[in-house]
Amino acid sequence: MRTFIFLLAFLTALGASARTPDAVYSRVIRGDFERIYRDVYTGLEKKQFHIVYEAFISNALAKHAKDWGKEYNTNHYEVVRSMVICNPAYANKILNQDPMLMAVCPMNVTVLYKQGKATVLFKELESYGPHSPALGVLREVDDKIIGVIRSVASD
Repeated sequence: MRTFIFLLAFLTALGASARTPDAVYSRVIRGDFERIYRDVYTGLEKKQFHIVYEAFISNALAKHAKDWGKEYNTNHYEVVRSMVICNPAYANKILNQDPMLMAVCPMNVTVLYKQGKATVLFKELESYGPHSPALGVLREVDDKIIGVIRSVASD
């Protein structure tokens, strides 16, 4: 019985400390959507993460509102917009250290907005390659992008 309890405690501790393969960083920021989005956008550019494409997801979804009926936007987001981003220097390091992880380049940051609050989302790269030779680079990229998101202040 003690062995079972020890094993259960060990597995619980291991699960609590391990990173999940679908780690998504999120931060809720109160304020105006345009200001929050602009601050994230300019913060990323200052860190040399070029915005290569902007996806106006809520606009694309709205075109199907009539077709989807009551299944349309059931969480009532007012705006959903995503930035596709790339930092060439980091992309080169990843290419040199683990070419398979170029599948995560470019990355994206998504902003969900409703009722005066933005939820900024970023899929952490470390979750893609916890055993990769490029793990240090992945962590550095995660830290920079998450740092930008954290730097955006609420009103």
